[in-house]
Amino acid sequence: MPALILPVFLHCVELGTKNPCAESIGNIYSLVSNGYGYLAELLTPAQKSLLTERLSGFLTTSDNAVLLLALATMSCIGVVLDGVGGSTANRGEETRQKGGTKDFFSGRKAVKVMNLVTNIVIDVASRDSGDLEYCIEQIRLATAIASNMTEKVKESLVDNTLNIKKLMEKIQRPGLEKRALREV
Repeated sequence: MPALILPVFLHCVELGTKNPCAESIGNIYSLVSNGYGYLAELLTPAQKSLLTERLSGFLTTSDNAVLLLALATMSCIGVVLDGVGGSTANRGEETRQKGGTKDFFSGRKAVKVMNLVTNIVIDVASRDSGDLEYCIEQIRLATAIASNMTEKVKESLVDNTLNIKKLMEKIQRPGLEKRALREV
């Protein structure tokens, strides 16, 4: 099976770096979040660098769905993209090299990234109408991102009681089904 999935993964990375959008980044995320993150180790240094650059570039997008997909993808394979090598089992640990994706999950940018992710979930959960499946998917992506943050970053978020209170208020509103609550 891995021999069959490698060409698919490489094709997804090629599409994701040439035409980064929700669909192309979503395809990469689907693979790396479902046990195929190790395939990122087979990318050339140039491919890793380009993929990191493209994923990082989404931090300035106004498309929150793409931003969450990019961050979730980085959270799955960031250790490999940063050149640490080895297994992706050390996700969320402060073992990544300086720069690259490390700063988004344990470095100086991590608290800002988590506040941004929290605000996106608050926004999605605040909408009175909308696609429940979309809301649940955004919550899942945010949860994946948060799970790869260091404990220090998570602890700093607890100190931001206003955001946490607002998040809890929005996800408990009438109309947002219990399925969405379980994702948080």
